[in-house]
Amino acid sequence: MMKMNLLVLALVANIGAANAQTLDCAALQNSALAEPAGYSEQCVNITPSPRIAAGINAPTDTAFTIDIRGQAPRLANSLYSFTLNAFPTQTLRGVTNPQVFAMDFNVANTTLFGVTGAAAAPNPATLGTINQTTGAFTAIAPVTGLTAGDGVSGLTINPVSGLAYISAVGGTPSLARLYTLNLTTGAATLVGQMTAPTDAAGTLMIDISMNCLGELYAHNIADDALYSINVATGAGTGRPTHGLAANFAQGMDFDNQSGVLYAFIYTGAGTNRYGTFDLTTGAFTSLATDNPLGEYEGAIPTACPVVGAPAITPVTPAGAVSFTLPGTRSFVFNNAPGATASGTVACTIAGAGFSVAPVTAQTIAIGASTSFVVSAAAAGTGTLSCVIQGVAQPVVYNLTAGAPVVIVPVPSLGLWSTLALLMGLGLFGALTVRRFS
Repeated sequence: MMKMNLLVLALVANIGAANAQTLDCAALQNSALAEPAGYSEQCVNITPSPRIAAGINAPTDTAFTIDIRGQAPRLANSLYSFTLNAFPTQTLRGVTNPQVFAMDFNVANTTLFGVTGAAAAPNPATLGTINQTTGAFTAIAPVTGLTAGDGVSGLTINPVSGLAYISAVGGTPSLARLYTLNLTTGAATLVGQMTAPTDAAGTLMIDISMNCLGELYAHNIADDALYSINVATGAGTGRPTHGLAANFAQGMDFDNQSGVLYAFIYTGAGTNRYGTFDLTTGAFTSLATDNPLGEYEGAIPTACPVVGAPAITPVTPAGAVSFTLPGTRSFVFNNAPGATASGTVACTIAGAGFSVAPVTAQTIAIGASTSFVVSAAAAGTGTLSCVIQGVAQPVVYNLTAGAPVVIVPVPSLGLWSTLALLMGLGLFGALTVRRFS
């Protein structure tokens, strides 16, 4: 049945609170808000599944989740920690309040940022931090620059550059938009509309997440499908539906160590699926079903892996990394958050027989990165050094080495093999063979 959607922002003040009002069930068939009290009784007939976790392995990294709904006896808007392969075993950290609809960690995985989801009074969207020990929310600033009527639905921070993005939804039928977000001021800058195939339900990107390659993904609960998003325009490319009737606020996040996208899919009345998305097909694999009951947003504090040489400690204003060849090795130069200016990258290489391209004249903005390829024909150890030129202030960055691409040497030919080859080419008669002593 074709879904209908109406983003009713006027419900925000009453979300999660008990009320006896008659709900507009048709308008709430697809909503970016948390499930309001009375929805399951008035609008749907959902029976929770037995609390059985699927038996596939997952990493043991620690992650965090906020239970927005708070299925009794659990309190609403509470922060929990858990390991990725044991979602049902959760440790309460504390009540968050106000209601957070989107969250993610910074690059260093030391600060958990959160954004409340409303667009207008009495609960305007606000950027803040969440204490990982107590769950307390500390406001930083109101989110400004949103299109009128938009409510924040998702937050993701580039795990390499630190650039933050938010998704927001508004209108009837709903439209989703992608913004960049200043994590200091709360200022949002529109990137573009997050497009999806035409649907009477509109486009309702309920959350977004970016991996270590800078690839952005979104979960559209209007058609229950995963999308890849163009970070320059907001345009979306969808996968087939995952088959679950997702509705209301929910979350997803990448485990940067493994590159796996975990999701917390909410299906109403406390029922949910915790599991992973296949980035190619959009298929969803459940790791836990209704265990525990609740409506979840989540974030995973894991760093992108360093392949090849270890990461270099950030320095000011220059750094170097050593490597061993033959072969080709790529390097990433990151003008990290905290840098004070953009400039031109210049790199030099020490070590006989090595080359680096490009050597100079690559402009790099704050929070951006650029890559270099180093190659050599012979084995050896070299050192690559990079600086940012043309800026008055010092610049902080990381220099990391990618995986080596080994060049397989061509086997050398012996004398008789060489002669045989030349004879086969009809060239032997033109050559004079000298005997070596």
